[in-house]
Amino acid sequence: MEHKPQLSLWEKASLVIVLLQVIGTALYAVISAPFRGENGAPTFRKHVTFTTSKAFLSLTTIRQTQAVTASTDEVYLALGKKKGFPPETITLPDGITKAHWIGSKNAERIVIWFHGGGYCLPAGPGHYAYCHEIWNQLSRPGNEAAVLVLSYSLAPQARYPAQLKQAVELVRHLINDLGRRPSTMAIAGDSAGGNLALGVFSHILHPHPAIPPLALSEPFKAAVLLAPWANFATHTSSFQRNQYKDLLGPPAANKWSSAFMGNSPPDNYNQPYLAPVEWWEGIKVEEILVVAGEQEVLLDVVQDIAKKLESAHPKTTTFIAAGEFHDEPVIGPDFGFPECESARMIKSWLAERL
Repeated sequence: MEHKPQLSLWEKASLVIVLLQVIGTALYAVISAPFRGENGAPTFRKHVTFTTSKAFLSLTTIRQTQAVTASTDEVYLALGKKKGFPPETITLPDGITKAHWIGSKNAERIVIWFHGGGYCLPAGPGHYAYCHEIWNQLSRPGNEAAVLVLSYSLAPQARYPAQLKQAVELVRHLINDLGRRPSTMAIAGDSAGGNLALGVFSHILHPHPAIPPLALSEPFKAAVLLAPWANFATHTSSFQRNQYKDLLGPPAANKWSSAFMGNSPPDNYNQPYLAPVEWWEGIKVEEILVVAGEQEVLLDVVQDIAKKLESAHPKTTTFIAAGEFHDEPVIGPDFGFPECESARMIKSWLAERL
């Protein structure tokens, strides 16, 4: 559950200046596109889109970005209005944290989705649109399915481990209070949401000292980790070679990770990449799917965590989508790009297992 910041007059004035800079960057991208070379984005449109997006996310403060972006809750209500379904929301026992249903709250099969956005940005239209597509693919006559999207608190208003606690408490509420079985549920997350999903599995295996343990009688049916932000470092090889082929850049990533971490040191929960293979042995899920785009800056990070999961849990599948950028199944539609290969693959993979 996030609360949008109210900008001061100075913040509003500086935002106007920033937007003018972003427009200038976009115009320069249009002019420079023919000279981008092999290291640049594969198409003119992607070059302009990625350059403009990186400029906006780098130049705006987190407060400014949050103020001009619809909240996770607002986007959910807009989706319901667009798709014609009544909103249905869970409020957890803390009285603050919410989660939003796509599909029937009484559905037997559930995908819990943790959204990305560097822990600082809300779920966008692309998140909900893709979750709606997943729900539609999973739906079968007489055997309902649903997707449940957690509206966690955003950084820097809430810092680690606040979001992990909210995610764990959502799972606990579903199992202990609503009587749902893990074997009929999948845990999924994109980017920072993939980080959060891994944090939940870590907590189940090795309880976080600040969060009550969560014991399971059986494993979850499946897990999907879409471009999981498992390591906050921005000096990796893929950050260098894909810096002009992706819409995520070091300035925004560093800003978001600092806002999320605050004064907390890195650990196995907030940066799963640090955990050894042994940490993941006995992970409470039947099958895992790890997905990344070939041209995303997080590619090395995703492949590294995937290798550890594969070593600890043989039923782990890694899929690297040729030519795709970071989190393309979710972000691509927001920029008008057609459905990508990994988007179709994730939907079919879940439908075959859940």
